[in-house]
Amino acid sequence: MGADRRRYLPGILLFFAALYLFSLLLPGEVVVDVQAISQGPGPGHWLGTDHLGRDVLHRLLLGSRSFFLPGLVAAVGAVSLGTTSGALAGFFGGKLAGSLRYLHTVLSAVPSFVLALLIVTIFSTQGQPIWVLAVACILAEAPRVGEAVWAFVDTLRRQEFVLALHAHGIGRFRILLYHILWVNGRRLVLRHFLSVFGTFLVLEVSLSYLELSGTPPNSWGNMIAFELGQSQGNPVAWLAPALLVWLGIFLCAPTAYRRWPRALPPVSLARTTAPDLRGTALRLSGISIVCRDGPLVTDASWQVRAGELVALVGPSGSGKSLTVRAALGLLPVGLQRSGGTVRLVHEGQDSLLRTEEDFEKVRGSWIGLIDQDSRASLDPTSAMGAQLGRAAALAGQDENPLPWLKKAGFAQPEVVAGLYPHQLSGGMAQRAAIAMVLARGSRFILADECTSGLDTSIQKQTLEELVRLRDLGHGVLLVTHDLRILPGLADRIVVLEGGRTVEEAAELAGLSLGGKALLDATVRIAGGRL
Repeated sequence: MGADRRRYLPGILLFFAALYLFSLLLPGEVVVDVQAISQGPGPGHWLGTDHLGRDVLHRLLLGSRSFFLPGLVAAVGAVSLGTTSGALAGFFGGKLAGSLRYLHTVLSAVPSFVLALLIVTIFSTQGQPIWVLAVACILAEAPRVGEAVWAFVDTLRRQEFVLALHAHGIGRFRILLYHILWVNGRRLVLRHFLSVFGTFLVLEVSLSYLELSGTPPNSWGNMIAFELGQSQGNPVAWLAPALLVWLGIFLCAPTAYRRWPRALPPVSLARTTAPDLRGTALRLSGISIVCRDGPLVTDASWQVRAGELVALVGPSGSGKSLTVRAALGLLPVGLQRSGGTVRLVHEGQDSLLRTEEDFEKVRGSWIGLIDQDSRASLDPTSAMGAQLGRAAALAGQDENPLPWLKKAGFAQPEVVAGLYPHQLSGGMAQRAAIAMVLARGSRFILADECTSGLDTSIQKQTLEELVRLRDLGHGVLLVTHDLRILPGLADRIVVLEGGRTVEEAAELAGLSLGGKALLDATVRIAGGRL
């Protein structure tokens, strides 16, 4: 089934809703016409009559009353319970995830039909068996929804773009509720909502066909059961409800819908002035990071001020990327900061960042991240225009993505706004990440190996964008192991070796100790040229 067809499937639910609403306008009793038994469709009876002379269309409409509202309740209940439990388990993990998954497994072990039959048989004597069936459907389907949502959320929370969302200063619950469940997962939730509604319809029809659910005589299952062998004169009497049940089964199939993108407003070319950030700085002092096997970083310190570009260099494994994550409060799982401080200095105030709440206040709004694989740090399911609009909205800035793309160096921002991350080249992805940082309003930009793996021309363009950001008043920290790009670029060079800061210099010629060894190695790799 093509995507262009699948987007119309929610209309089937609206069709059932229309049947139900129209049935409310009709009398609850069907008139028996003994003079018109098993007649075919005609002017007086559009779908004909059954073997007792009752109007088939009237019965079909009244039959929608027996399942529509209970089916909606079952769908809302199962999706709400399943999505809540699956999302919490998948996003936060730990013991909560284990407990919820165990509960899902136990409840999922019993087939929906068997569980519904058992519950209806036990509790149908209490009255309102159709609502008992709705409860049974909720208990049977919620664990299945939960398992699907758990797998979906658990997969997405490990993606680089979720780390980037944390780095942009977005809170965990907003990431879960909006960026994962709404932006990326709403089609999954819709699919399961329609599936549960269709499942309830099939259960109600199946049990009424077997005369087990105590449903009204106009139930579609009863119509099929009694008319299939009685109405040889009018097969529409059983064929019409059978076709409607088939539509309900169609709802159980995997479904999706597509929303056409809105037209973008014209780009605004108004020039903006850079904020006055003189005296503003981001400082890391004596940072130590440990894991279960021992220390990884022992004494790392660096500082970047507004309006300067600082290069953080060192051999692989020296702790460059870890100190960047420490500055964002986003160390990988299993690592923790055992010492040192992260400070943000602005307008004479020295703010110490210690708790997760402290870091959440400055991520994105003050400190932004451009990762090594910028494409992976972008949401793969959203066009760039939509992502930039959401980032700008968080910062209270212009939600039109075109100015941000233009500021990031794109000559045709209206084209890029409609592209998805997988459609971007490496250099375009890097500039798109820069646009995200600009839209989020970050004062300090931490570029972690953002030129690695790019060809020379694209690397040059990326570095030019970073220099332009510095000239606009942003503080830029460029993490790199390639000293060949630094001449004429960096205002200061900080060298890390073995998890500690060993020296700092204004230019390559001033390096000594570990920096001199790194410089010599780079010269040898470059064939004597730097």
